[in-house]
Amino acid sequence: MRKIYFFLFLALCFTHLANAQMVAALDYIYTSTPISANAIIGNVLSNDYFNNAPVDASQVIVTEIGSNPDVQLLPDGSVKALHDFTLESGATFYYEVCDMANPNNCSTSYFDLWVVSPAPPFGPAPTLTVLEPPTCNHPFATIQLSNFPYPAITTWIVWLGNQQAGFEYDGYQENSEDVIIENVPVGLLTLSVEDIIDGIRSSVTQFYLPHPSCELNLTFNGTLVDTNANSITDAGDAIDYQFTVTNDGSVPLTNVYIDSPTLTVQGTAIPLMAVGATDTTSFTATHVLTQDEIHANTVEHIATVYGTDGSVTRSDSYNVTTALQIPDGFKMVVFFDYNMNGIMDNNEQAHSSYFNIGTFDYEVNNDGQLHHISTSNTSFTFYETNPLNTYHLSLNLTPDYAAYYQSTTEYNITVAAGSGITTYYFPVSLIPHTDLKIWLDAPSLVRPGFPTTHKIRYVNIGNVPVSGTISYTPDSRMTITNTSVPVTAIPGGFTFAVNNLYPNDTQEVTVALQVLPSPAVNIGDSLTSTATSLNPNASAVQPTHTATKVQAVNSSYDPNDITEARGPQILHSSFSSADYLTYTIRFENTGNAEAINIEVDHLLDGLLDENTIRVLDASHNYVMERVGNNLTWTFGGINLDPSVEGTDIGKGYIVFEVKPKPGYAVGDIIPASASIYFDFNPAIVTETFHTEFVSALATKTFETDAVKVYPNPTKNTLHITRKNTNIQTVTVTDMLGKTVLSATANRPDVAIDLGALAKGMYLVKIRSGNSMQTFKVIRE
Repeated sequence: MRKIYFFLFLALCFTHLANAQMVAALDYIYTSTPISANAIIGNVLSNDYFNNAPVDASQVIVTEIGSNPDVQLLPDGSVKALHDFTLESGATFYYEVCDMANPNNCSTSYFDLWVVSPAPPFGPAPTLTVLEPPTCNHPFATIQLSNFPYPAITTWIVWLGNQQAGFEYDGYQENSEDVIIENVPVGLLTLSVEDIIDGIRSSVTQFYLPHPSCELNLTFNGTLVDTNANSITDAGDAIDYQFTVTNDGSVPLTNVYIDSPTLTVQGTAIPLMAVGATDTTSFTATHVLTQDEIHANTVEHIATVYGTDGSVTRSDSYNVTTALQIPDGFKMVVFFDYNMNGIMDNNEQAHSSYFNIGTFDYEVNNDGQLHHISTSNTSFTFYETNPLNTYHLSLNLTPDYAAYYQSTTEYNITVAAGSGITTYYFPVSLIPHTDLKIWLDAPSLVRPGFPTTHKIRYVNIGNVPVSGTISYTPDSRMTITNTSVPVTAIPGGFTFAVNNLYPNDTQEVTVALQVLPSPAVNIGDSLTSTATSLNPNASAVQPTHTATKVQAVNSSYDPNDITEARGPQILHSSFSSADYLTYTIRFENTGNAEAINIEVDHLLDGLLDENTIRVLDASHNYVMERVGNNLTWTFGGINLDPSVEGTDIGKGYIVFEVKPKPGYAVGDIIPASASIYFDFNPAIVTETFHTEFVSALATKTFETDAVKVYPNPTKNTLHITRKNTNIQTVTVTDMLGKTVLSATANRPDVAIDLGALAKGMYLVKIRSGNSMQTFKVIRE
């Protein structure tokens, strides 16, 4: 009976990990009645939720993960017995539910069937009563739990959670008395109770606590229009939108109108809207489909209604996603083929982090352009509307790990109209090896005299469990004040043990630090911290991994940026062919509304080897596509809240690593920038981060008044002077990091002719001994 408690725990884990819009709950059936072959046992969708409401089978795709000889999962979610089930027999399988409009928004769960005698005495969920419903001014409820399952006299563990709102109630209840829980947020809630005495009478259920009606409400929906009457949805077709506005308040509203950042809304403002009135005719909009939207298979729009109540403006926003056609396409799944028979057997599961070993690749119509895909989900789904297109599908293994994995499966396919989603499996055989990867993150600003934090993140990118040791040493000008796990102190830092970390499992340790005040630390200084993981097994790709984090001491914070962990300079002699550059892209929603979708674009510099890129971590579920050296991360349905200062709310990140191409040399400068798109807003382009390979690291910068660069802007000649000390070299690079001029001076004054350069901004780097300074100069 311990098995029951284990599956209950899994159900809560899956609920916690699921995307906010899709929740697949555990399905368990325990019965003492034998089951006949071909009988319908149940339906896995009966307790699943989509968009905070019970799932509609027409809006989702349900797929069995792997194959099971005992039962069959039907397209409508029903489970069919493939043979007779007698006492002491059963079946278990994974299944995945995906949003039909966004096939990479998925949730995974279990179906568990056991025929046993006697059947475990599962009781129903307690009765849930809303004593105080949420209101517009207080969007929280008070609820009561009563009628606990038999027996009446015991102690119950009660767990109630709303993962989307970060709410959790976890407590004990004696003698099955009623439980009253206050300040319960609206949305999807998961409830479980368990008899603490024997741990077998358990119940897991989910329910939806709706948002209150807040005075002025907007809804709208779209209707597809086949403009060219060719019976398929293609570019140039349209969606007609109709808006419904309701005054649910207690007073009339004036000047009611609708605005949208993505639609041109037709119609004039409603001068006066009575209490309880609903309008369905005043506002309309039409959107013409683009080819990119056809490929994405969905169109999403948002609109806001406004109305005036005296001196107060009321508003309500609504967004709608329109699926463009019944989906046809393909799904790619990779799994470890332990018995090397080329078939995904019941004990072989989809590999949840295949991006650690390679990418899904596809080529369309033999055009020579490979699309390399990695995603945080267990599979990648692509929709296709043209049955004439041909695809070549393969799994591309990362070069560094080709010695430990093998995959030769390839497919040449077409997608027939009406064929639905066809799954293609890629078996991978493996040689056991360990590889404990580590990197450092610094999410907060570094300022003299203020506290800051580091996060030591580590992941098992091998294929067997690993145990090892990680050491951490912060910059000597920072003092460790606290850690999130027990550690062992060493001179200058600490170590901690990693025990039995499973493949693909990512963990982190948070370190609280205090930065020394000035004059020990000053604006413009760089603080360098390191962490090292020791792989205890000779099969490791690298016996050790060392992560370096260089932080500039600043007085301001850029919420959207890209940085490389080692900072703007890397000592060439210390960087080997086995080393990676580790980039972090951060983004933050500084607006006043949710960001529904976020896209991050990055162009790898020509000095970097695009075949070695690997995503180490990301704050949210993503799909990354690489075409050549163009990288695009898509965070579909991220629903990122506006940021809250001092918290992680409204913030996201991507961590990836990539190797330079062979032949990188002293003086090479690698620029990096990213374009971040929040919904339909213009791109936020980060400042360009430059990484230079140097022969010696600069130890300090010039004094603020020691060097002068003039005139700036300049049309031709740029003059550079430094007091009392010779200038050794001057290097001029463009904003992409390419060196366009260089000069050796060895005197305190230098004149540089910029007349041959194109107009624009340049970086002028002045070096003297171990001191250096970089200036931005404009050529008029």
